[in-house]
Amino acid sequence: MAKHISETFVSIPNSDRTIDLLCAALRCWSFSTTTNHSERLLTFDDGRVIITNLDGSLHLRVEAEDPLILLGMRSVLQAALYKVATSMLPNVEWHRADGEPLE
Repeated sequence: MAKHISETFVSIPNSDRTIDLLCAALRCWSFSTTTNHSERLLTFDDGRVIITNLDGSLHLRVEAEDPLILLGMRSVLQAALYKVATSMLPNVEWHRADGEPLE
């Protein structure tokens, strides 16, 4: 069970295409990618990323055992998102899974 979890929602046009490009960009960083309808699960050594397509937006959830691993995974995920996004993205604000902003 992951001790450290953070998540964010990103409104983005063409979210279907964006999620495909995002998973392709992250393929070299993750051990495996699993698809379950509108959800993608990317498994890493000490954590995982769950990307859910929510009709015009993406829900990104990062789970890790170690806070430094969490920050690293978030950084790679956010950089890949900015790289593959076809339009201007708003600032991505991460929150803990319980809804509290990260400090």
